Amino acid sequence: MPRDYRPFEPITYPAPTITSIEEAVWIWFMWTVEPIPPGEIFGGDIYTIPSGRKAIVNDILLTTEFRGEVKFFFPGGDNILYALVDSYVPVSHGFVLPPVGLAGETFRFEGINNDIVSGHFRFTATMWLIPGSEPEKPKKDTPEERFRVGDFNAINHILLPNGETLYLFNKRGENKINYLRFKDYGKKTQRVLASLHLKLEDSEKIMSALREKPEKVVKLLKEIEKGK
Repeated sequence: MPRDYRPFEPITYPAPTITSIEEAVWIWFMWTVEPIPPGEIFGGDIYTIPSGRKAIVNDILLTTEFRGEVKFFFPGGDNILYALVDSYVPVSHGFVLPPVGLAGETFRFEGINNDIVSGHFRFTATMWLIPGSEPEKPKKDTPEERFRVGDFNAINHILLPNGETLYLFNKRGENKINYLRFKDYGKKTQRVLASLHLKLEDSEKIMSALREKPEKVVKLLKEIEKGK
């Protein structure tokens, strides 16, 4: 029998550890402060994958208070999920072949409220942030730098009025929350409006307001920023 083919070679990977697994997992939450009006088209950038990294999207869960359409995608890359949504009916999708975002690609979402009532939008995504080459480490412990290089495990992405976006994020085991508020995130006019570290209890006040009285969130943020 001819033997002009190369023998198969076993592929080996380093054994994962609890630390390496925890470092890789991203949990992403998104909230809207103001209800989305009927007929409104909404959307924007969620996050740009840092240099030296890849983001593997594992699953997405979303819910709305209106009938409409929502999609998640990497422009020029993978179309991740398109869903027809109904009010208070959760949509959950786990990927058999997970979409992959490469360094420099931006995870985005778009949607439309096709209903006759206004309503809020929520979504949760689980991702794996893995090395694509040599991941960049934060040069200093500031919210801007840690956000830029993806130095976090869990993040709350809060859509504020007037084109503003708030990110609350941290790594497991930290006793502080990074607070970063942008104007026009993902656009050429993007700028940081506020950057600070919060105590865990201050972050919980914001999250409680989002769940119970979202109309009070903007006032609460101003009080927290003024106190810092």
